[in-house]
Amino acid sequence: MWWPIGPYGTMMAVILLSTIPLRNFLTRDEPEKRLALSELPDEIRTKGYRWIIALYVVMYLYKFFIDHHNEPIKARVGGYTHWIHGFEGDFTLWAQEAFRNDLLTDILSFHYLFVYLFIIWFSPMYFILVRDHVMADKAALNYLVIYLLAVPLYLFFNVEVTSSYIPGMDALFYHDSWYLRFITDNDPTDNGIPSLHFGLPIGLLIIHRLHCREQGIDIREWRHREFDLFVLANCVIYIFSIQYLGIHWILDIIPGVILA
Repeated sequence: MWWPIGPYGTMMAVILLSTIPLRNFLTRDEPEKRLALSELPDEIRTKGYRWIIALYVVMYLYKFFIDHHNEPIKARVGGYTHWIHGFEGDFTLWAQEAFRNDLLTDILSFHYLFVYLFIIWFSPMYFILVRDHVMADKAALNYLVIYLLAVPLYLFFNVEVTSSYIPGMDALFYHDSWYLRFITDNDPTDNGIPSLHFGLPIGLLIIHRLHCREQGIDIREWRHREFDLFVLANCVIYIFSIQYLGIHWILDIIPGVILA
């Protein structure tokens, strides 16, 4: 597939364009809670959301710094993929072969790249746009804390993606030329543990439940319940897609959950 702005630009454009429609859908029963875009600058100033903007800028630069030092550190500490493979075996190969389908591959590849970026962006933005500044802060901190905790594992416990280690395992996500440039520029393919595609949304789900318990609210009656279900549904998809696409080991999920 060819697109003039590339996969990353396309994803970010789709994310930005879908933010307001999805916010409106999730708040269709309480439109009075919506923040108009014209009110956003004042909301950022009065609620102190500038720290969230600064956080995302710093985290982008921090990730660039970590990725730059990943390979030199890996050369010193080595890799631990053989440990994971010795314990887990070739289960992910079976998952790929049993369900192999071109359409499924295209859908899950788009989902893997799009929804992860979308949740990072949309989770605090959604709460900002529905005037819930407490949850906006918590959602942003979820991203910060989990990523900071994951960095030592990324740097000092290198685990390769399944498709680069298991014989016969195809790198379905990495084969599509449309994604290839983005992946090769941003994915070192040896940061298997932990799976933040799973850890970040699980962290959100935990925060949602802790917040409801603190407020004495049944999660089923929470005003953001549909957003919670949206995050939960994507976690279920990720359990399968990260195995099927040749990216993560099953064991990669466990540290992600622990960090969450």
